[in-house]
Amino acid sequence: AEKYLFIAGANLFNAFSDNAAPLLLRRGYVETHQDDEVTSSQVLYIARCLVPLNRVLSAIVPGLRVEIEADYKPEIRKLFEGRPIFEEIIDDLNSRVHKIMASESIETLRDYDEGNLYANLNNHSIDYIDKRLLSVRFFSRRGDIVTPLEDESEGIKHIIYDLDLFIAAYNDPGVTVAIDEFDAGVFEYLLGEMLKTFEQHGKGQLIFTSHNLRPLEVLDRSFICFTTTNPENRYLRMKYINQTNNLRDVYYRQILVGEQDEDLYDYVNSFELMEALDWAGEGNEQSET
Repeated sequence: AEKYLFIAGANLFNAFSDNAAPLLLRRGYVETHQDDEVTSSQVLYIARCLVPLNRVLSAIVPGLRVEIEADYKPEIRKLFEGRPIFEEIIDDLNSRVHKIMASESIETLRDYDEGNLYANLNNHSIDYIDKRLLSVRFFSRRGDIVTPLEDESEGIKHIIYDLDLFIAAYNDPGVTVAIDEFDAGVFEYLLGEMLKTFEQHGKGQLIFTSHNLRPLEVLDRSFICFTTTNPENRYLRMKYINQTNNLRDVYYRQILVGEQDEDLYDYVNSFELMEALDWAGEGNEQSET
């Protein structure tokens, strides 16, 4: 089987290449590139790719889905102002987008796979909208509430941006996904449910870093490495761990007692911290006077 390594956050893909998936949703891409030029066929393909992503997203965050809307670029819209035919074309394109995203049939979605798109668009007016004219914007929807995706909370955006990679690794034994700070902004219990589901049923590999300690409670300890304070020996697996031990509790104890070969934490002296805060406060008061 072919092997793939995807690294979330890295700009590994051209979102509008022939291999386009909902890769426009890669972390940070929406804010900086969502107004990039697209063709009508690319708009439909993005909509098609969002359908399975939304199915999983609504299982993670009930009622939440991602939607897109195509429009003419602002400078093009000025040129078309007052010409109804161009409004009809863009309205027709967006109606097709909505039809695709309302689909619950895998067979229906296959009509919009890359190989079938041109057949679906053939001899249709929207086929003549080229990439110099169109842009696409992303929104999140909860019921009747629609929000530009860039205005969503950091936790929700984090889940959305990494979800297509999570789905790929879950379903394909040839896929390894590496995600830095997978827990960032994600509710602790939800994080645990996602990881347990992947551990029990996932086919590929998921490699991630986390500041949250919830993974210590839900994952097999053989899958877990800890970071150390030693740059020459940055990672270790804990020793002296019994099967009945709660790894989260053990981790806290090791920070205080230090029974491992390396220190797991740079100790913070609370009295030094308090003194520094007092000093900083006095400095602010003097600067104000």
